[in-house]
Amino acid sequence: MRVLVVTNLFPPHFIGGYELGCGQMVCALRKRNHQVTVLTAGTPDEMPDEPHVLRLLKAHAMVFDLRRMAEIRPETCRLRQIEGNVIDAHNVAILLKVIRDTDPQIVYLWNLMGIGGLGIAFALAQLQIPIVWHLMDAVPNQICSLAPGRPVPPLARALSRRLRGIFLACSQRVADEIANRGFEMGHRLHLVPNWVNDVVPREREMFPARPGRLKIVSAGQLGLHKGLQHVIEAAHILVRSGRTGFDVDIYGNGDVDYFTRMILVHGLESRVSLRGSLPQEE
Repeated sequence: MRVLVVTNLFPPHFIGGYELGCGQMVCALRKRNHQVTVLTAGTPDEMPDEPHVLRLLKAHAMVFDLRRMAEIRPETCRLRQIEGNVIDAHNVAILLKVIRDTDPQIVYLWNLMGIGGLGIAFALAQLQIPIVWHLMDAVPNQICSLAPGRPVPPLARALSRRLRGIFLACSQRVADEIANRGFEMGHRLHLVPNWVNDVVPREREMFPARPGRLKIVSAGQLGLHKGLQHVIEAAHILVRSGRTGFDVDIYGNGDVDYFTRMILVHGLESRVSLRGSLPQEE
């Protein structure tokens, strides 16, 4: 089958698990001898030579940084929001050209934030090309927002009704969050939980009884929208109450400076550590 994958970023460029999952799925489809083309953003000159990956789209990275968006002027924030999530004319034009060149039988959508996702989705709806949309976050809500965090339910309903195809959500919670803002999936929704690739960990007790310190690990994007600030605040409350027998190791990329300052302000240098990013297998 001829498959066109559309994603904001593609490994080795990634923000978090959404893009890494896309990379794993593309590898799996190619191993099954599907003809897969990936359309994404990035700098081709700095990437590995992969003829099936077209890094032609323009990405608006600021839409991923809620703290920076909150710090800029409202009119600038609105412009960035529209360009990044609602429509980017350049990216729609590139999409149409790649569709003409590759003649896909299906378009496999992933994270459309930052590349004018609403315009891309409506273009596919207008062309009546079958789609599969893999949802690991409430992306339909985000691209149907004309202001940050304020999706427009009639717009979401119109988009969902025009798209041909099915939707894969990583959890019922994500599916409910999307549906509650107007995006109608109904019988076209299928739940596909996120996965561990290749190696299945051995079973163990969730909280084994053991002497000494409790080791807590977090892995993911470093951002306010992930709630990492609450982990640090909880650690601060525990230490103030005299409960100090724990360590928190945090792995991932993102707003390192902000969370480093937060750890220092709360005096948690000996309890909470930012360990940087590791390959997903590790």
